[in-house]
Amino acid sequence: MEEKIVANDLLKIYEKVVVKGKPKKRIVTVLAWGDALQVGKKKGNEIPVRVNARFWRDGEYVSGWRDAFVSDRAKFMSKDSNEVVKFSICDVGQGDASILETPKGKRVFVDCGENKLFARYIAARYENRAADNRLPVDAVVLTHGDRDHFGGLLEIQKSEEHEKRYKRIFIDPLAIYHSGLVKRKGKKDKEAFGATAALDGRAYAVDLVDDIAEFDPEVMNDDFKRLRAVIGRWKKDARIKKRGGITIKRLSARSDGSAFDFLSGEGIDVVVLAPIESTVGGAPSLPMYLKPAKAVPEAQGEELDVNLKLSASYSASHTVNGNSIVLLVSYGNVRLLLTGDINQESEKAILDRSVTEGISLRADVLKAPHHGSSEFSTEFLEKMMPVVSVISSGDESERVEYIHPRATLVGALGKYSRVPRPIVFITELVAFMKYRGLAVPLDKKIVTQKDKRFYAHERTSYGIVHFCFDKSRILVFTHSGKRDLKEAYAIKIDRDGSASFDEVTIA
Repeated sequence: MEEKIVANDLLKIYEKVVVKGKPKKRIVTVLAWGDALQVGKKKGNEIPVRVNARFWRDGEYVSGWRDAFVSDRAKFMSKDSNEVVKFSICDVGQGDASILETPKGKRVFVDCGENKLFARYIAARYENRAADNRLPVDAVVLTHGDRDHFGGLLEIQKSEEHEKRYKRIFIDPLAIYHSGLVKRKGKKDKEAFGATAALDGRAYAVDLVDDIAEFDPEVMNDDFKRLRAVIGRWKKDARIKKRGGITIKRLSARSDGSAFDFLSGEGIDVVVLAPIESTVGGAPSLPMYLKPAKAVPEAQGEELDVNLKLSASYSASHTVNGNSIVLLVSYGNVRLLLTGDINQESEKAILDRSVTEGISLRADVLKAPHHGSSEFSTEFLEKMMPVVSVISSGDESERVEYIHPRATLVGALGKYSRVPRPIVFITELVAFMKYRGLAVPLDKKIVTQKDKRFYAHERTSYGIVHFCFDKSRILVFTHSGKRDLKEAYAIKIDRDGSASFDEVTIA
């Protein structure tokens, strides 16, 4: 057999089984455009293939090559001719985590969520890793300093010692990029990131940090102490040190562009649009952002400016969110905009800069800001005109309940799209929850009748949104409760940015 790349949008993989004495075919998995497999010679109306698949054995998942077949309608291309980039926005509940992967195997993680879901996903996607066979990750981008974006790094590291082999993942991060804002212990709002200085009536954080692992842990808050420890352990790993260590630095719109040079050889360009750095008192600095005086869903433009000026209160949360790393990824005609947790005030700053410097904000794919928060700018959406938008959100507990996504944001994503039938995915709605019946909690003391039982559901399909794209066409799809049933759309993007829907090819 010969290694080939799937050229259909979706390709169903079958195996032959015997059920009650009769030969049947059973779905094994569904591969997507750009996926690799082993292909044999056609036999009748079937083509024998081998795929690397997981199966349950002796109490855990194991992986290996599996003999299977596909329809003779399957189309393939050579590995050398593959130009399909993969981008996956993962389901991590309340948080963000995504993976960009190139045809030649370059990888970028953009945020890692807070819980163990991202670690479990990459353990399944990149199997059989070990301390002496780590997964190279060319860059880990932590868009900003909230634990629902970086806490998952700890879970990745903890997984290395998990008793179940299939839940372990070992990574080798070549670079870790962050915004430069580090939260201080016991400090609030204006003092949350160290010293500030004033410029034109606004406060700026001037104590920006490059290498988090070298910063004094005694002044960090607990979340950043844990992050520092995680990065520090990787820096001390003998194999990683021998390889050359890890580049750790902050990114801003002033960065020289070299951070993503490793992608340029495949024609992928990454522009850092934010945070927008200034120089105050001779020091690099980032703006402190205000908490709006009142929530006005329709406040835009001058009305928003007035609303912000009514507030004399700098906000640590608005500052850390507003100074998220924002990436514009371009590949031929296709453009992705990854926005972290930016808010109205920082969106206005990005808009102003785009006008001054002549930067187009057009986006074919938008990772919507801040899990679908109500604090968004319709002017910003008008400039992006996204075809496909993804909101990463999820219900976990009252502790992280912010009513995400807001109905106003979901509606606006549709209104300001440039196609008549916009595509809006919400990760928590894409997931499939299977009803399992009544359950009784085992780890909680039963006090009342109400505590004794509840309706239980199992998440059998996670709300991940997959993109496969070349320089002029995008495939986006999600899974469902059925292995062979996908929600999928294909879009052609012309050089001028016009978008048109295309047929999804399934074999």
